Amino acid sequence: MFILFQLAIVLLTVGLFLILHFTTKDKSEKVKTRVFKILGLVFFVAFLCRIFSSDVFGQIVDFNMPQYGSKVQVVFMGLLSWTCGFYSLLLICAPLIKSKNILNILVVLGFPFLILNLIFFKTNINMFIGDESILNWRTFQFAIELIIGLTMCLYLIFTMKHKLDFKANKKLFFKNIFIVLPFILLMSMPLNLLQQWFGTTNVEMDYMSVEQHIWVLIVLVIGLGLHFALRDKPEEVRNSALVLLSVSMFINYFSKFDIATMGVGNLPLHICNLATALIPLALITRNLFLFSFTYFINVAGALIAILLPEQNNGVLSYSSLVYMYEHTFAFLLPILIVSLGLMPRTKKSNFKFAVASFSAYFVLVLICNVWFVNYDSSVDYFYLNSNFIANKLHFLLAIREITVVFNIGSLTITLYPIYWLLIYIGFVLLLVVTFFIYRELYRVADINFEVRKERMFDKNEYLSFIKKLDGDIEKPANKKKGIMIKFTNFSKKYAGAERKSVNNFNLEVKDGEVFGFLGSNGAGKSTTIKSLVGILPFEEGTIEIDGYDISKQPLQAKRVLGYVPDNHAVYERLTGRQYINYVADLYGVSQEDRERIAKDLLEKFNLSGAVDNPIKSYSHGMKQKITIIASLIHSPKLWVLDEPLTGLDPQSSQEVKEYMREHAKNGNTVFFSSHVIEVVEKICDRVAIIKKGELQGVYDLKKLKKEGKSLVDLFMEKVQ
Repeated sequence: MFILFQLAIVLLTVGLFLILHFTTKDKSEKVKTRVFKILGLVFFVAFLCRIFSSDVFGQIVDFNMPQYGSKVQVVFMGLLSWTCGFYSLLLICAPLIKSKNILNILVVLGFPFLILNLIFFKTNINMFIGDESILNWRTFQFAIELIIGLTMCLYLIFTMKHKLDFKANKKLFFKNIFIVLPFILLMSMPLNLLQQWFGTTNVEMDYMSVEQHIWVLIVLVIGLGLHFALRDKPEEVRNSALVLLSVSMFINYFSKFDIATMGVGNLPLHICNLATALIPLALITRNLFLFSFTYFINVAGALIAILLPEQNNGVLSYSSLVYMYEHTFAFLLPILIVSLGLMPRTKKSNFKFAVASFSAYFVLVLICNVWFVNYDSSVDYFYLNSNFIANKLHFLLAIREITVVFNIGSLTITLYPIYWLLIYIGFVLLLVVTFFIYRELYRVADINFEVRKERMFDKNEYLSFIKKLDGDIEKPANKKKGIMIKFTNFSKKYAGAERKSVNNFNLEVKDGEVFGFLGSNGAGKSTTIKSLVGILPFEEGTIEIDGYDISKQPLQAKRVLGYVPDNHAVYERLTGRQYINYVADLYGVSQEDRERIAKDLLEKFNLSGAVDNPIKSYSHGMKQKITIIASLIHSPKLWVLDEPLTGLDPQSSQEVKEYMREHAKNGNTVFFSSHVIEVVEKICDRVAIIKKGELQGVYDLKKLKKEGKSLVDLFMEKVQ
């Protein structure tokens, strides 16, 4: 009888595949991909019927179920169930993520595992229902699952023509397979296997127990391990890994449910239960508001569950393992999604949405608790009916005794108003703390990201670059006569940002000109300047200074430039003269030259009388001027100034403007940004305007004047 069923599965699979193949073989890849996704959705629906049904085999503890024969038979059945989980995870995720590695593993192992489960179809049915009866709805469900799964693999191989292509790069192919495969195997392992093979143990997990401390340590190790393992991988790899994890969490959690026995007391309404469905949905759809709920509410809820565990069944029991698995990844996944750049960092508006949605959720579970408890005394969503939280926080025990009881028809309504209010306020305060912790972590992550980017370089690319210069690193890479600065397709995006701060920026600044750089706040001026002078690393394009590539020849490029930042960052414990000498030492300026240049500049900027005083005693304008003098001590060919006139008095501003023109007359280039358009119009030869990271245009001020156009009007036109 089972052989006929298996034959029917084969025939239906071949028939479905041929219909799909011949109707879509000449269609575009977009159509074929859509068909593959529809098949994946049908498989997922069929698979849901399986995970929402309890299996007799899953109830085994320490091989103790005689009807399944010897321990060897139980181990084999456990491994067979593992192969089911393996191909199911791949078939659900493959249509959702663009990953060649996932498709490769589906073809290499997922397809054979499907065939293996078809061969042992009878064994699977026995595992589901505990006997070999074929006329059971689970038989038809599993048959549909196999038909759709096998069709998906055939369609992928023969219609979508997915090629393994390991001959072209065999080493890379096997490297990817053997890195990804163990990860997927671990994610797809049924959690009840440990209970079946090793028993449950009598060790319980409680608040502040050794077992709980070990769990917290494991959570930290997993989180940090995943972050550092994935942070430098392509987005495809990062996304694939987290989608696999989130779907695995969903499967393992909902596998413990049985629709046939589900009642009002065990609906998935706890916060972390919702996380198992919301996290994969938010990640797959990239819905920011849905993600905001998981990022704040689910993380906070999972953290409470980790710190205040509620498990008394032994740490290796199926229920305990599901509890730990679910809460570990409900806590880690939202954080990893942001830390790995798959979703943008949430803002205040997202936080407000999270608090509002939590308030709605809180009201919902209150209603469910007071209503459903009349039908099932175990109802305790968010632990609002029991004294679980009060037992952890003893001061709440007395407050919980304050109740309001009344009847609505045959229903008895019991309210704990003050107790519930305090729990609500406490959780909201936890969300506020979480928000500020995230902000601080963002700051630390940004610093770490920029430091890593500064240190990272491709050794082979660098050696190739040196070879291009005939081994002479002091030789300019791309010196173009008459050009001091050249931006080529320059782009910069900060970690976690939704958009690029500067996008595809192209600009040439000539030798001997004063060049103005205009833009509104946040337009990308400071980002561009900080990248130009080598403070910020960037991912796309090139920046050249006097022919030197700032990324590959940073020392050579920086030798020819002087930089005045927008925040006059100086060592205030030094005197002005000590600071000037410190910068002169960095540039290797001789004693004779530094004394001559410093004397001339100190006189020009009226700072001779204060040069031997500590900088901390200087006014804002004096600090700005000592920074300017230090930036000029090595007579740079390029002088870069970021908002140099901010905070200066009129006389000091005039001194700086005069020297900018004087420096350019000596054959040097001045590049500066400013908010004061009138100043730019008076002293600049040309000007560039930037808006939201995009270059709006470069304008010759003499031509504008001849045409009777105002720079102010032009600026307003371009930035609005």
